Amino acid sequence: SIYYKTSPVSDEELACKEIIDHLHTDNPTWGARQMSAQLKNRCYHVGRRKARRYMNEMDIYPIYPKMNLSKRMQQAKICPYLLR
Repeated sequence: SIYYKTSPVSDEELACKEIIDHLHTDNPTWGARQMSAQLKNRCYHVGRRKARRYMNEMDIYPIYPKMNLSKRMQQAKICPYLLR
């Protein structure tokens, strides 16, 4: 158990990762659900969690609006005594 040898990466996994890479460059807003749907359209049976794992292994993250982007930064507080 100390000297664990990893199993080699299968050809199907490499093909899925290549497709995910091409799809992400075309549509960077797609997440794991859309990637798994696109892979299923291409006859690869990959679920949402496996697509998420592949995306995490390749450091691919979808671009989407994060929380509280419209709020002011807390560092840039307004001091009313300076506005006089």
